[in-house]
Amino acid sequence: MANLIFNQIKNHFIILNIRKLRKDKDFVLVMNNDLEVFIFNDTAKEILNLINGERTILQLKEKLMAIYDVEEAMLIDDLIEITRDLQWKKLIYLSARKKT
Repeated sequence: MANLIFNQIKNHFIILNIRKLRKDKDFVLVMNNDLEVFIFNDTAKEILNLINGERTILQLKEKLMAIYDVEEAMLIDDLIEITRDLQWKKLIYLSARKKT
């Protein structure tokens, strides 16, 4: 199931939709445009740092595979989960085109 979802979204660009972001040593505070504040751990912080509006989901997966020693299927599952979570929190959106 995860591979099916991944294959449908892998060529979409991830665009940040953040009003404010504050990085701390162990976590990151993020505010969306609805002024809701969320706290994320190191892993999510790392992923947020890699989202620049110019990487597709596939490119992000490849970058994370180079950083973490993890099975590809597990990384895809985790990437889909965090993408959904960030979308629900209105912190990112997916686009077929790069942000210009």
